[in-house]
Amino acid sequence: MFKVRGFVLVGCLAVGTLFAGGTAAHANDADLESVSIPVPISLYRFDESTGATSVADAVRGAAGQGSVYGTPVFEPGKVGNAICFDGLSQYATAPLVGDGLSEFTIAAWVKLDQTTTWGTIAKNWGDVSTGAFHFGLNDTTGRWSNYIGQVSTPGTPIAVASLNNASVGEWQYLVTTASQSAGSAALFEDGVLVDSTSFNDTIRNFSTTMSFGVKLNDAQDGPSPSASGWLDGCLDEIAFWDTALTPAQIEAIIESETGVPEEGSEEPDVEEPGTEEEANELADTGAHSRDVVALLALTGLLGAAGLAAVTHSRRGARRSR
Repeated sequence: MFKVRGFVLVGCLAVGTLFAGGTAAHANDADLESVSIPVPISLYRFDESTGATSVADAVRGAAGQGSVYGTPVFEPGKVGNAICFDGLSQYATAPLVGDGLSEFTIAAWVKLDQTTTWGTIAKNWGDVSTGAFHFGLNDTTGRWSNYIGQVSTPGTPIAVASLNNASVGEWQYLVTTASQSAGSAALFEDGVLVDSTSFNDTIRNFSTTMSFGVKLNDAQDGPSPSASGWLDGCLDEIAFWDTALTPAQIEAIIESETGVPEEGSEEPDVEEPGTEEEANELADTGAHSRDVVALLALTGLLGAAGLAAVTHSRRGARRSR
């Protein structure tokens, strides 16, 4: 093994193979720093305290304010506080978001105390009529799913469903995207794509109300008497977008310590060296890095994908200074 400033190489052949495959681990971390996360059209952080009778929409303000029923507990969650339901009588409602969209994302942090039949994350659905979304546990399977109503075929929603058992006692980040332009809808668990299906329509609503922690009846004035879908667990950072998030954007949110942004995120500025000594050190490191790339290129071990990976890695290193 030998070391060149800025890189540690375990033989040229091994390094050439790594970069040619485009799998430089640190390049992925650096790329996440520059991912732009769009502003959601609705965001419930659930940072209220136990006893609250309403929940705030951090984006829509008063137009998105929700109501709380049954005195659920607000306790430390994934980011700030979370709202926690007992699976028996506690839930929340809010004005619907997402109706008529052809590009859409709904996402939430969820921690179950136990799986329940049709346990609800967020729904705009009735006893009989389909609505915009039916996001939660899939019947009695203990697995996550989302059913999405379409304008052209209101009686035939599309569905994405996981084959993995839902985690109990651990936070999971669950995301559903729908994109008419891409022609697909998808379900992600903790950033991993677990199912997808065709989607070439717009999302239809059943009512002007959506619910968290339970499915409502057809009148939308209380829990469904036939299949209530009570959730036994906690929800945090429920967010909606009028675009289909990319896997990189989903991963960036998961890695964020501050949660979903309420304002547009921008690529971080490169921090310039503050002293002449730091400037010389940075220039010296860059020169040695270029020497390594040139050496690998000359030996034929560094392909185009590898060169791109090294370039992104160097840029990521500069951003993190």
